[in-house]
Amino acid sequence: MNEKWMKLFFCVALMVIIGGSLLGPVSPVGAGDAISWPQLPHYLAKQSVNLKDLPLCDCPVGLDEDRPNHHVVQIIGNTLYEWKEYEFSDASGQVRLALVMLRPQKQRLRMSEAQILLTASSTWKNFSNDQNRQVVVVPAPTEPSLNRMPGNRDAALRSSVFGADDRFRVGEFVDLYPFNTIAHLSFLSDGSPYTGTGFLISATCLLTAGHNVYWPPAVGDPWSSDLTVTPAQNQPYEGASVIKPYGSINSDYLETNVLYTQDHNEMSEFDFGVVFLPYPFQGISTFMPLEFNYLPAAINIAGYPSKVQDETNSQDMWFSTGSVLGTRGANNQIIDFSAEVTGGNSGSPIWYFNDTVQENRIVGIVSWEDYEFNSGIHLNSMNMNLILSWLDQSLDHDYSYTSYLPFFYNGSNYWTGLALSNHNAETNYFKVEYFMADGTAAGSIDKFLSPNCQTSFVVEPSSSGQGWLKISSTAPHHGLGLVGNPAPSTMFDMDIKSTLHQQFIFPHLAANNQTWRSSVLACNPNATTATITYTYYDVNGVESSVQITIPAQGSINDDLYNRFGKSLNGGHMIMQSSQPITAFLLYDSSPFGQNTWRAGLSAMSIQ
Repeated sequence: MNEKWMKLFFCVALMVIIGGSLLGPVSPVGAGDAISWPQLPHYLAKQSVNLKDLPLCDCPVGLDEDRPNHHVVQIIGNTLYEWKEYEFSDASGQVRLALVMLRPQKQRLRMSEAQILLTASSTWKNFSNDQNRQVVVVPAPTEPSLNRMPGNRDAALRSSVFGADDRFRVGEFVDLYPFNTIAHLSFLSDGSPYTGTGFLISATCLLTAGHNVYWPPAVGDPWSSDLTVTPAQNQPYEGASVIKPYGSINSDYLETNVLYTQDHNEMSEFDFGVVFLPYPFQGISTFMPLEFNYLPAAINIAGYPSKVQDETNSQDMWFSTGSVLGTRGANNQIIDFSAEVTGGNSGSPIWYFNDTVQENRIVGIVSWEDYEFNSGIHLNSMNMNLILSWLDQSLDHDYSYTSYLPFFYNGSNYWTGLALSNHNAETNYFKVEYFMADGTAAGSIDKFLSPNCQTSFVVEPSSSGQGWLKISSTAPHHGLGLVGNPAPSTMFDMDIKSTLHQQFIFPHLAANNQTWRSSVLACNPNATTATITYTYYDVNGVESSVQITIPAQGSINDDLYNRFGKSLNGGHMIMQSSQPITAFLLYDSSPFGQNTWRAGLSAMSIQ
């Protein structure tokens, strides 16, 4: 094919990729604006978007949901959507689609609902005439950067093996979706500069090759540093000034998967990672869907190779197409293809254009080049949950529901487990925050639960010792904590508490330091110190009291025998706090060797 016809083919292909599904003038949505599923049809109507005419049908009852034709994940209007598509043939032989939505809430979609979802999926566009965005032009570099591909750690790149290098500059289309979601990466690894590619899948989450963020053979720190993300970077010709239409953002929040850190050979099927941005790029709020477990016949690739055609230090985005040759690897996570890539393409999206729904969908991540074919990571069931968790972690959720576990113990002889359940018809997003007894923040973990699902996990703060948990979620939740130790083998439980109070009653105490111990376990989730007054009444009503404090955002494990300096054989106690807290009482016989009984009892509010 001569150059003239290649350029014509390229322009037609790009117009299909860019404009094949453009139905109406959808206004850009700010990165912090969330459009919920119930609001989505009203938003589309307000923006005068014509619903797509697609071959859809109502989702039938009795569908085998475990065998979809397509499994899709996408951020739409700053909301995480996940759905499955099922293909049916009608009486005329035409293929029709039925959809089951899994997130943000699980439901079989009627034809009209599926039409709304798929219209939003492919028309959530931003345009290049956004006047609010910053345009930055920087001089062309005087020194070439290195480009890392596994096993190829120097500037010398292997030659193309698929004939003439027929890649094209994305050029004037670089500012349009989906190319404006593809970013140039520059970073330091083991003290040397490298370049690569990544692609935004949410406003603050960018997927890339694992070796762009983590390089296990490094002599020093294997994590990359000084990583800079520049979407839609372009350069008219080699040596020209580099144009950065959205500017650049630096990030040191990088993650990969633990299997890649263990298996990092030249063709590792775990070679994928993520970059989290501290804030979003203004003007980019549309992101290509991710499709899992699907293998198209042909694919597209765009990214930032340095050695391309006659150029040896390109800073521009280049586009290529090719055939899919198949998948391999123990988990079928390696996808082989014929599209041209060279060093710097690491982390480029591998996508195809779905003719049925008229939209682009990502199916893989470029990872390396080879003499016989090029390869990357295929999106499938093996890596889906991790990528979903990264997407969820990147979103700003409205955590309207809060509860507390007033005690955890994490150490060599004790463990604490947390169980959470989501008895709602929609996905519930959780943030669990750890605080040590002195009020020091000790990290957090993000979780999400599909409708009517449950999870349990071991509490692992960044420090060993005692503390408490704050549990926030987007919908009501229920849960409990379990605290255990191996020697003697004991365990007790406590419910998580959704309310705070200032006055509690403990209706029975047993603390003689010989057979029983009674301990108050309480947390103070406030920004200032809480003053606590214990008033104890023995079985005959004789009163005694003591006063203590709980640090701001701190907790206590307070042995009442030691606190009062005497045995508490029966009786009850009132606990008064200067500000709202939550608490419970631990009965424990295990320290004394006569029994191995432990029981966590709620402190009862008497407000």
